[in-house]
Amino acid sequence: MRLAITIGDPAGIGPELALRLLSQPHEGSIPILVGCADLLQRVAEATDLPLDAPILSKEEFLTDAPEVPSILHLPIEGLAELQPGQPSPLSGQAAYHWLTEAIDLTRERHFGAIVTCPLSK
Repeated sequence: MRLAITIGDPAGIGPELALRLLSQPHEGSIPILVGCADLLQRVAEATDLPLDAPILSKEEFLTDAPEVPSILHLPIEGLAELQPGQPSPLSGQAAYHWLTEAIDLTRERHFGAIVTCPLSK
């Protein structure tokens, strides 16, 4: 079963938690991180976490859904300017976008379930 894991608030701990999840063994599910691969790359470099999962655009995901842990790359402009620990309207908009995309794809049966990393409310 493919499991959508939204990376949460891009200014929070969510992207780091999502990367840590990818480095763990998976049994019975295929985790797919839903968020911005560029942001995840910056977080991986800052935290010395590995990032070796395939990165897929939405079109690639819909055409040939992965059978291995992967990243569904849904870019948002301006994320490079976010300050860690400082939620903003942009970070909220990004988290909302990734969550609604995951919901839509789950309703279309591309995912079996959704898990969210922490969101700023």
